[in-house]
Amino acid sequence: LDRVRAFRSRDTQVAVQLSELFVQQGRLTEAAEYLDAFGADAAPSIRLALSGLLQQQGDGAGAEAIRASLADRDDLATGELISLAVARVTRMMEQDEAVVAEAASWLESKLTDREPGERLMASANFMAAIGRPDEALSLAEEALAADPSLGDALAMVISVRVDQGGPAAARGAVDRHLAAVEPTEALLTVLPAVVGRDDLASFPGEVRERYARFLEASSLQSRFAVLRQALGEIRHPNLVELYSAGMTADGRHYMVLEYVPGRTLRQLVE
Repeated sequence: LDRVRAFRSRDTQVAVQLSELFVQQGRLTEAAEYLDAFGADAAPSIRLALSGLLQQQGDGAGAEAIRASLADRDDLATGELISLAVARVTRMMEQDEAVVAEAASWLESKLTDREPGERLMASANFMAAIGRPDEALSLAEEALAADPSLGDALAMVISVRVDQGGPAAARGAVDRHLAAVEPTEALLTVLPAVVGRDDLASFPGEVRERYARFLEASSLQSRFAVLRQALGEIRHPNLVELYSAGMTADGRHYMVLEYVPGRTLRQLVE
């Protein structure tokens, strides 16, 4: 914990990932202490993670106090706002319509300065998170209409339509929107469930080339995900530990690994 206090400025995503390792091991108290060591001035993602842990420990008042302190802030990222809105609903035993409407309205009020597509997509993610796929689908389609480049919106449309009617139900959305969307991680994850390489001939030339690149990126992502999962599940003194992994805004995959000081293999051989 002393080391955490000394390096508070380090990547907050890594801190949350490390706390999740404690949670997976059933060590909730240690996870809460670890996050709390960042202090009250910690990044919102740290405070949100801490509120979730306190909730799991049965400290609902402590969790709510943290969420209330974040609710009035104007510097929260869209994902953090969605998490707060979802918390307003999921802390209730049942989804009361008035509570859902209040949470949705609060989320919208916090996103008034964002682009229309981003606002609609945030609402779609909120509805998906509380288990309302029909509302999520409708909002994702509106988001695509507002901003045709939103790859995450197409990903949600595909995901919901596949769940409701199988791959054929999502094919129309792919045909209409694939040429314009950005290849986000979510989109690359769900696309192969709808269209394979054998279907490329049915696409116009420009779209066919774009989709071929999507499939290649998706294949690379799948192999990367296997490696990431393997490293995340293995603990051994002779293997570096995986702290975090993801994809940058420009589509490059990354992993955050344990730093091991020493010489390289080439240096040892020489």
